[in-house]
Amino acid sequence: AALPLGLLFAGAVTKDKRLLVVTAIVVMGVALLLCGSRGGLVAFFAEIVLLFFLTRPSQTRRGTFLRAASIGLLVIAIVAGSIFVGGDTSLTRFADTAGSQDFSTQRSHIWSVTIKVITEHLPLGAGFGAFAVAYTKFDDASGLARVEQAHNDYLQVVADAGLPGILIGLLFLFLFFRQGRRAAKIANTYRRGIAFGAFAGCFAVLVHSIFDFVLHVTAVALMFVSLLALLSASGRSFDDDVDAEVDPGRRKHRRRSGSSAGSARAR
Repeated sequence: AALPLGLLFAGAVTKDKRLLVVTAIVVMGVALLLCGSRGGLVAFFAEIVLLFFLTRPSQTRRGTFLRAASIGLLVIAIVAGSIFVGGDTSLTRFADTAGSQDFSTQRSHIWSVTIKVITEHLPLGAGFGAFAVAYTKFDDASGLARVEQAHNDYLQVVADAGLPGILIGLLFLFLFFRQGRRAAKIANTYRRGIAFGAFAGCFAVLVHSIFDFVLHVTAVALMFVSLLALLSASGRSFDDDVDAEVDPGRRKHRRRSGSSAGSARAR
């Protein structure tokens, strides 16, 4: 839902398509709520909050209030849709998941053992793919459950790659957030919306990575790399750029953006 949210928040969706885009966002939000992923739900709200603050500087006080009200209505629509599709049990699945005896829900235990693995194998780490073996030495559980991931991608990087992994990870985060800040300066409305959506989508994955090993899932990793590519490409200008007429009230803003883009090409 990150890309349609980014386009919607950036004002890059024409009036005749807004209902379709909002419906798509609600459907994806309902699917997320029904799957019972607590980390996924936190990541979803994190990307909404990020988009709200990214687009807030260009809004008046009235526009900010309307944007916040729209977010509230969107959340209500997602909750109502999940109840309509999944019944009253759709909202109790989170409590059921939290109280589950499944070993994967005992993240505090896994994280505490992972910290011992990190301490043991500093400064270079246990090695990529060696976590499952290194974990067993410090695991004081029954041993019936095989733990192959740390259920936290950040701890996993440190456990696998040690200090080099920390340095590379910090460099990546620095470049990522720097590129996200540049997204707000993109003149073209459509490309700015794509950049916002891609940045928020990657941010949501990074938030979810705190609670799980989402970047070890091939589909999620591929989506993450694709969003990074869109974020990078959105900052470039193209000969066939189209800035669609979204709202007459934005004409003045677009004229200024067009003049700044024209001066940039002249340079």
